[in-house]
Amino acid sequence: MALEITGARVYDSRIYAVDFTELPSINVMAQAEVLEVSNLTAPRDMDRTVEILLVVRVKANNHYADLLDSIGAEIEAALSTDLTLSGLVKDIMLTGATFEFEAGEEPIGKMEYTYSVDYRTKENNAEIST
Repeated sequence: MALEITGARVYDSRIYAVDFTELPSINVMAQAEVLEVSNLTAPRDMDRTVEILLVVRVKANNHYADLLDSIGAEIEAALSTDLTLSGLVKDIMLTGATFEFEAGEEPIGKMEYTYSVDYRTKENNAEIST
């Protein structure tokens, strides 16, 4: 996902901190996943819901809250245009957002967006959505 404000600074489960000079950025990572069996015939269908966390970080200056809001609006607009991600999932929905300020030598404003993603797989092939 490349957005106007963050550009290509969108990372998949980045472990190491993004350098202050590379902000704003978005780190996308999977959190908890809940599974339910939807039938008893082998191979069973597994209905899955995974929480996806999008962590947005910006340089904390006089307008960082406005910048976080603008990036959040871009994320929501981008994801709401295709709620099945081209058929890859059953649904994606924003379920929460939190705001935080990280004080320090180089202060950072942070917003975390939580999305709930529903999809289905077969128990014998968890990598392919059905």
